[in-house]
Amino acid sequence: MKQNKIHTLKNGLKIILYQDTNMHSTYAELIVDYGAINNKFILDEKEYHINDGMAHFIEHLLIEHSSFGNSGEYFHNNYVKSNGSTSFKRTRFYIKTVDSFLEHLEKLIQMVNVPVFTKEDIEVTKYPVYEEIRRSKDNHFVSLDELERKCLFKNIDFSTVLGNEEEIKNINYDIVKMCYDIFYQPNNQILAIAGNFDVEEVIKVIDEVYNKINKQKINYVIPEYNELDTVIKKSDTIYKDVKDDYI
Repeated sequence: MKQNKIHTLKNGLKIILYQDTNMHSTYAELIVDYGAINNKFILDEKEYHINDGMAHFIEHLLIEHSSFGNSGEYFHNNYVKSNGSTSFKRTRFYIKTVDSFLEHLEKLIQMVNVPVFTKEDIEVTKYPVYEEIRRSKDNHFVSLDELERKCLFKNIDFSTVLGNEEEIKNINYDIVKMCYDIFYQPNNQILAIAGNFDVEEVIKVIDEVYNKINKQKINYVIPEYNELDTVIKKSDTIYKDVKDDYI
C-alpha cells in the first residue's frame, strides 16, 4: 500500500509522509530552514551579522554532542544509516533503518531539538570543522562554486558554507546559542518520512515528542536581499594545476 500525507503540528512543524508498505526500510529527514545564506537577522530591533560557517558548525555540534553522546556513533552501533549536511539554504539530518524506526526517530528529533552542548563542546567541535575546511581546499569544484557566486551576486555577502578557519576560531557559545534558538524552532522545520511505517502511529509519536520539547517561540526578521536582476560578470577564470579535466 502507498499513500501520501501532509500534516502540520500546532507548533508549526510540517510533516510530510510517504508510506510504502512494500519497502523494508524507513527513511526520516529533519530539515531546518537555516543555511549558509542566513548570516544576517534582526532580533529585538538589533541587526546581527554572523560569520560564515555558523549553520554548518551547528550541524556538527548537534551530531557530535547530543544528549545520548555522539549520535553518529549511536546510530552506527544500532545499524542505522545517518548523517547531516548543510547547504546555502537548509540544514538536514537523516536516518535510514530497518528495525526500531520509532525509537530511532525519537532520537533524531531529540538530537536536533534538545541541545546539551557546552562551551567546551564548542571548542572541541572546531577541530573537525578545521579539518573539513582544509580538505575543501583540495576540491576544485569548491573554488568554481565560489567563483560562480562572485559572478552572479553582488549583495549576498557570504563566501562559503564552511567558512574559514579564522571565522570558526572566533565562534563562541553565546552567538552559537543565539543562532540555534532562533533558527531551530519547530515552525522552521520540516520532517519528511518515507518507507514502511504506520502513518497514524508516526504522527502520534512525533506530536508527543515535540510536546515534551515545548520550545518558546522567538520572533526574528531576515533582512531582504535587494539583488540586481543582472549578473555581475558573465565570465571569469581561475587557474588550477590539475591532471584531470573539470567541467
